Amino acid sequence: MRNWIWIVYFVVVVVTDVMAADMAVHEKGNGMSHTVTIECPDRFRLVFEAEKNYGITQWYDLASDPDGKRDLLKNPTDYIPMHAQGAIFNQCLNPDDLIAHVASGGSLHKDVPRAFRILKRTPATVVVESRYSPMLGKANPDLVFTTRYEIDTSGRIDIHNTMRAKSPQTITMWRNAIITLGDPTYQTNNQEGLTAELIAPTQLRVAGVKWQPDQWRGYVVGQSEWRAYDVVSNTIDVLTVKPRSPAKVPDSGEMHLRSNRTRYGWLRNDSISQPVGYHNESADYIFAHWDAETPAPYKDWTQASILLLPHVDNAQQGHGGRLHGWRGCKRLYYETAGFTLKEGQTVTQQYRIHLGSSANSALPDLSSPQVCKSLAAVYRRQDASKNIGKVDKKRAADTPDDNGTQ
Repeated sequence: MRNWIWIVYFVVVVVTDVMAADMAVHEKGNGMSHTVTIECPDRFRLVFEAEKNYGITQWYDLASDPDGKRDLLKNPTDYIPMHAQGAIFNQCLNPDDLIAHVASGGSLHKDVPRAFRILKRTPATVVVESRYSPMLGKANPDLVFTTRYEIDTSGRIDIHNTMRAKSPQTITMWRNAIITLGDPTYQTNNQEGLTAELIAPTQLRVAGVKWQPDQWRGYVVGQSEWRAYDVVSNTIDVLTVKPRSPAKVPDSGEMHLRSNRTRYGWLRNDSISQPVGYHNESADYIFAHWDAETPAPYKDWTQASILLLPHVDNAQQGHGGRLHGWRGCKRLYYETAGFTLKEGQTVTQQYRIHLGSSANSALPDLSSPQVCKSLAAVYRRQDASKNIGKVDKKRAADTPDDNGTQ
């Protein structure tokens, strides 16, 4: 019988260090400091953290960052540290904006049960499983997620995720598969409260500035009444812009400069549009990669990429290709509308994630829409539960009760 590692009210966990031929698994720390690291040399390093409910909350592209100095999921700003929620596979629910993997799990909600176990490790594959409840300012311990990850040396991660209601639940929104990435370019250099003079139909002279040529190319000017214009170029104090709507044109007055959701840093894409702007259709898959046109000093910040594929039979899948973000952070996700769960009722979903990099031919380059389309076709032809299901046969015997006992 396999043993769960439970953390309930600061239970101490066992520390081990197990090395496989190709895949390495390292555990360290106690209680909320417990971490599990899974590493494939020269390809990737993934870290599960107890304080963030044991999701994949650190990701290093060892192909382009061999020393593992850059966590691609960490918000590089100081924006609300308790809300840090970078994760390869995250979830968000309303009411109360609850997050599956978030830093408040290590502070406000230390007493909410969570668990982690290693189910399988071979030279080529590691299977782990975590159990936790969503939280942020509040927590909902009556809603329990069990997420299983099967990780192989190719950077493929098969995910089996189950939501279970311990009491009746009314879910008003579920972002059921979120990729949350750190981005040092996003909303970190905004300029607010500027004053502009319209000197030509598409040119604005801005008071009190001394800019470098084309410093703001690719950014967005905003004015009142939801007017937005893309910056084509700039001089020391003049912006040349392109209005996004012919009915909403530039004028003299207050303005701001902000990041463009679809340029620079992580480009967020789906099966319908690359990059994603706005549409109301359901995407077959979502993926992200670094924009090669990103200006210095972040032009070559990473060569990593990522693809998320939902299983075609997922219940409550909703629409894909949705965007959200804040200073230093970008999200790309699937979202479904509200539903109810009876006591004991479950919702199960499956996904496949591919980690990519243009720095190692052993990993796919997921900046290519053609590569993503090909991998999606392979997943659709396969039974996503084929391998993970082998572990599920013993699930009833191996699953502890909700008090953390076996």
